[in-house]
This record gives sequence, C-alpha cells and structure tokens, in this order.
Amino acid sequence: MINVEPPVPGAVRITLQAPPNFTIPSYCIGGRYPCVFWNADAIRFPDDGAGVAFFTTRVSSTNFAPPLGCDFSKAQSPSDRCFFDPNSPNVRSTTFLPMSFIGDIEDYTVMIEHSIRGKITSIAIRNGLLEGQLLSHNGSVIRTITNATRMALNPRADGDIFTIKELLSAAGANLDSPSSAPGANKTAHESYRNSGIVIVIVIEYKNDGKDIDYKYIPQVIDGNEYKAIERIYNSTDGSITLKTAEFLVEFLMLWVLPEKEFYGIAKFQETDSFDEWRKNKKQLEKQRSTDPNVTNVNRIDFYDNVNTAGTSNTNNRGVNIGGYYGINSANYNDNSGNNGCYYSNYANIGGYYNPQQIHLQINPYISM
Repeated sequence: MINVEPPVPGAVRITLQAPPNFTIPSYCIGGRYPCVFWNADAIRFPDDGAGVAFFTTRVSSTNFAPPLGCDFSKAQSPSDRCFFDPNSPNVRSTTFLPMSFIGDIEDYTVMIEHSIRGKITSIAIRNGLLEGQLLSHNGSVIRTITNATRMALNPRADGDIFTIKELLSAAGANLDSPSSAPGANKTAHESYRNSGIVIVIVIEYKNDGKDIDYKYIPQVIDGNEYKAIERIYNSTDGSITLKTAEFLVEFLMLWVLPEKEFYGIAKFQETDSFDEWRKNKKQLEKQRSTDPNVTNVNRIDFYDNVNTAGTSNTNNRGVNIGGYYGINSANYNDNSGNNGCYYSNYANIGGYYNPQQIHLQINPYISM
C-alpha cells in the first residue's frame, strides 16, 4: 500500500494590534455617528486568537434596570414580571454609549500565524519559515512575503502582518461603500462600516518538490453580515447590560473546506491491497494448473503497466501515476492527463494543493 500525502492544515492564530499613532478619519467628523477609540483587546471578540476573531466597527452599550423588586435572573416563567424583555415598558433603559464607530479601524494590524504538518511524514513547519504571497481578489500579487520582508517590517514578529485596510483592499472591499447585505438600509445607502461585511481568505499551500510556499487569497462573500449580542448580568442590582455587536471584522478559520468530499479523497490515495493481489494471483495460478484456457496470470496484475519511479504510467484503474518515489517526479493527478500539474479535479496529491480558509468578517459592534 502506497500513501502520498499533501501537507495537513495545522494551527492558525490571529492577533490584533492598535496603530502606534491614531488618526481621526473623515467618517468620524460630521458623519452618521461619532467615533470612539479603543485598544485592540476592547474591539476583539473572542480574544483567544485560536482561529476565530471579531473586530468591531460600530458599538453601543445600554443598561436595562429591572422593575422594582425584581431580579432578571430569577424570573420563573416568560409571563413573570421579572422576565427580561428589553422592549417592555416596565424595563428602564440607560444608554451608556450611544451608537458609535470605532475610529481608525483600517489602520489596526492583524498578524496571522499558521502551520502545516504531515500525517505520516515528520514534516512540521510554520509560515514564518516559508515564503508566501498576498493576492488580490483578481489574482494579481499585492505583496511577496519572505524572511527579509518580515524582518524589515518587524524582526520580532512570528507571523505575517497586514493592516485591515490592506486585507480589505485585497478583497476589493471598502467599508464606506454601500452594503449589499439583505438587512442593510438601501434607501439610506447604509455602508459596510455600519452593516458589516464578510471576507474569506483562503490559504493555499503548494509544494514544487523542493520548497513549500503559500498564498493568501481574499474574496468578499456578497450579502453576508454579522451581529452579536453580549449579555452582562449585574448581580448587585439585578440589571442586565446588553452589548449588541455588529462586527467590523471576523476572522474565522474553516476546517471544513468547500468540496470537502474531494479533499477527503485527495488526502490519501491508496493502491489496491497487495494481499488481495497475491490472493488473486494464486487463484489464477491454481486455475491455470487445472484449466488449459487460463494462460495469462498477469492479466489482473495491478502494476501491469507500471515501469519505473518517476515515469507516468496508467494502471488498470485508469489512474495516472507520476512516480511515487522519484525525486522531483511528476505530480499525481486523479483521472487527468495533465501530468505534472499540481491541481486537477479538486483532488491533488503530490502537488500539495491544500487550502485553509479564514473568514474576515467585517461587521459593526453594538453594545446595548
């Protein structure tokens, strides 16, 4: 049995950092909402960095006080007068923070760390030791990432650093453009800064037989938006503070890939069992000894047409083999005549095409 494996996606870690010097952008002056300036920890949710992050663009915060003698946490039924309903006339609300944009969000920087590993082999390497590229949504190269460029940008950084503006631009997105989200107010020309936006960033790995490199490929998911509500209970007075967030940016690592059935096939390609081959061969030899019509023992041999490693041959299953053991041999392509190509029919083994995806979802943050 022969196994050929592409790199397996490892961990992805995302961190956010505020700009060293804030600027006051034009949307903060005389715009729809005022701006507040927060540090990175305040606008990010959650903060563990394990492949998922939401970055805030719009925020508000409102406290809801219970009716006299009530505690929202002790309501015994939905009809209980102490049941929390923010729209109830019996619930008193106090706005802590009116609807506001996060100032200078485009100048925050995101650092992305990711790694790949082998499932059978001992390969394990992080992106800080590899070369990569940031591509635009139309495929052109925006930036080439090498050890030299990392050192020039930040010699202490462990990953690749981008501004949010750079990632938005690569995806062809602008927060001040009219939103395409179904819930956006088209009459008022509601912007992405207000409604939110979703961007998917695919991390594509490739091994040319010598080096492994990768590409970031961003793309806007048209019509998507995101809003979350964080509920904070105050045990002192029984009140509740709702932080309703429509996040500016969400980074989400996707382990379930599109066309996952094809990637599952591509993970490992197994030959027929040699035990079965030997069994069939013995059966034919036995038949040949008793049946004069059976003369070709090798007619079911799985490797009838395979010669030497590094050459392209076709076995009885119609699969193209590009040499499993030859150094710099042609890549394996499932049901393809494109010997040497690293991508074919969504199933690529040997060319090491293995994308990871990160969602960059840009949505406002409202705190109620």
